[in-house]
Amino acid sequence: MSSTKLTIHIGFCEEPIDSKQLTSDYFPSKIGGKPAWLDLGHIPKRDDLRCKRCSKQMSFLLQLYAPLSEGDLENSENCYHRVIYVFCCQDGICSEYVVLRSQLPKKNDYYSETADEDKFNDDYKVEDKYLSKRTLLCEFCGSGSTAKCSGCQKYSYCCREHQQEDWALGHQYECRLLRSSNNSTTTTATTDAAFKKKKSVFHFKEFEIINEPEDITVLPPVDPNNNGQEIDSDDDEDDDDEETTTTEGTSKDLIVTSQNQIINEDIEQDVQDFLEATGQSEFQLNDDEYLKKDKTLLHFKKSIASAHDQILRYSRDEKYPILWVSDEHKPTSEDIPNCESCGSKRKFEFQILPQLLYFLGVDTVNYDSGRVNENDIDFGILSVYTCEKSCNYSKDPTKGFIREYIWKQDFTK
Repeated sequence: MSSTKLTIHIGFCEEPIDSKQLTSDYFPSKIGGKPAWLDLGHIPKRDDLRCKRCSKQMSFLLQLYAPLSEGDLENSENCYHRVIYVFCCQDGICSEYVVLRSQLPKKNDYYSETADEDKFNDDYKVEDKYLSKRTLLCEFCGSGSTAKCSGCQKYSYCCREHQQEDWALGHQYECRLLRSSNNSTTTTATTDAAFKKKKSVFHFKEFEIINEPEDITVLPPVDPNNNGQEIDSDDDEDDDDEETTTTEGTSKDLIVTSQNQIINEDIEQDVQDFLEATGQSEFQLNDDEYLKKDKTLLHFKKSIASAHDQILRYSRDEKYPILWVSDEHKPTSEDIPNCESCGSKRKFEFQILPQLLYFLGVDTVNYDSGRVNENDIDFGILSVYTCEKSCNYSKDPTKGFIREYIWKQDFTK
C-alpha cells in the first residue's frame, strides 16, 4: 500500500522577547494583545468586529502570517504578504468568531520591497514615506480611528468609550507625562519607559507564535470492510518502534501514521492529563470502553503526542487529514460556504487546538460544579477555511480585508 509524506507546520506559544517585533512592521504571527494589521491603509472599523449576538466588540484572538508563492497559487503576486486574523466574542455563551484575510503585493504603500528581509537588521526603521500613508489606530482596540486625544495629541481612539477605557487604564497619568514631554527635553521613549498601563480584560495575553515543520505520513483508504475504523494493532503493542496507525474518521477516508508509539495502558491517563491541562476536566475519560467508542478523540491525542503544547496546525495541502476531537459536528464540503468576494470554493488552511485556552488563562474550572466557567470562551477545535484562490478585494477595493469561514467543534459532553 503506497503512502504520501506530508510536511505540515505546527505552532507554539512563546513569550515575546521584544514586543516591538509583534507590530506590523515585523509581519508577526501572534496571539493576543492588539492586532498587527497588514494593510495599514484599510483597517477594519469597530462595527466590522461586533458580535452578531450581543453586539459587543470582539477581542483579537490571533493572527497568522501566511504568504503564498507561485508554488502555492497561480497569480500569487497579490499574496506576497498575507495574514489571517481571528477574533472572538469573550462571552462564551455567544460562541461567535470572525476570520479576516488581508494581503498585499511586494510593492505597496506601507512597506518597502525589502521589509521582510530588513526587519532582521538592528537598524531597521520604516521610512516616512510609508508611515505617512498609514491609517490612525485606536490605542485601546487597534481598529481604525480618526480622533486624537485632545490632551497629548499622541494617541487616537475609535470611540469615546474606548478613550474612557484607556483613560481608566492609565492614560490619565500618561497623558500628563506626554504633555510635559512636549514642553521639555523629555523624549517619548523616556515617557514610555517610565510608565506602563494596566492590562485590560478585553485583551488576551500576548504571545508570539513559533512555527515548526512536522512530517506525517498519509496512507490511502483502508479496506472498506473495516468501516474506516482504527486498525487493530493489539499484536504490536509490545513493539515500541512500531508505527501507531489511526483513522481520521468518516469525513476523510485517510489514515495517519504517527512515529510516536503510545502504549495502550497509558492512553487513558495521558488523555485525562491532557484534558485537565486544557481545562476540559469535565470530559476526563475514566473508562476504557469510552476510549474505544471515541476513536476520533483518541486519534487527536495520538496525533499531538510528539508535542502536547502545540496550539496550531497549518497545511493547505488537500491531503492533510484535519484533526477533530469528536465524531459529532464534523463539517461536510456542503457546510463550508464559498468565498463571499469571488464565489470560489474555500479550502482548509489551519486549525486552532484547545491547548491555546490553557495559555490564554481562560480554562478556569468552577470546582463546586466541576464545569468550565461558562462565561469563558471554550472550544475543542477551530478550523479555518479560506478562499482557494486567495482572491483580492473584488467587491469593495476600499476594504483591506475579506471575511473567511471558521468551523467550531466542541468536545462531546
